[in-house]
Amino acid sequence: MLSKQDLSATMVSDLQILPWDTRFFGYTVGRIDMLSYDEIELETLVEKAWQQGVKLLYVFTDNATELSPNIVDTYTGYLVDTKITYRYEVGQDESVAAFGPIEIFSAGQDVAQLYELAYQSGDYSRFKVDAIVGEENFKRLYRQWIDNSVSGQAADDTFVYVVDKAIQGFITVQKKPTVATIGLLATDKSVRGRGVGSALLNYVKHDLRASSAIHLDVATQKKNIVACRFYERNGFTVKSEVNVSHIWL
Repeated sequence: MLSKQDLSATMVSDLQILPWDTRFFGYTVGRIDMLSYDEIELETLVEKAWQQGVKLLYVFTDNATELSPNIVDTYTGYLVDTKITYRYEVGQDESVAAFGPIEIFSAGQDVAQLYELAYQSGDYSRFKVDAIVGEENFKRLYRQWIDNSVSGQAADDTFVYVVDKAIQGFITVQKKPTVATIGLLATDKSVRGRGVGSALLNYVKHDLRASSAIHLDVATQKKNIVACRFYERNGFTVKSEVNVSHIWL
């Protein structure tokens, strides 16, 4: 799957070629992590990427930095996302509300329903915001994320909220020794505001109490104000903010 590591204080700015993204999109995709923005260094790395045949470059910088006008004018580059990572401390709230009709997604259920919900959840995704990526690639990417999640490659669990055989919402969770991560959380637009998303979150919070995880992380887009308020209302606090730009070479 796409690399989702946050910037760290020990990271050195460098160019990475991303094999998964390159295979998926059919052209070379690279990534630059730059904690301390340096315009000259970035221009050098972008030139290096161009020489290596990179077509799409992801640039991760601190949340106060955007691409310089020189880079924007020379290449097709723009800010596509301010990624906010939220964190919840598992077990901090011992009173968990009712879950509702939630179950683990099974092979006999209609995965196409998950695809449709995933498309709805991606309105603010950088892969949808960037028109050059294209609507079909955006949908292919989200279908792949779903397939990888239900197969166990990208998630340990996929929980679904089901009413009369209709999946009204779902959540995917990857569990590591101390940190669990929500990959996708989606609810159908027709039932938003009715507690489906909160029920799915509560179910995961309760499930994690039997694990070794002490943190539950989830990333969303800063422009997705509804999602940000939702997580804050459900006990999450901001862990980090990172600007993400796309540069087309």
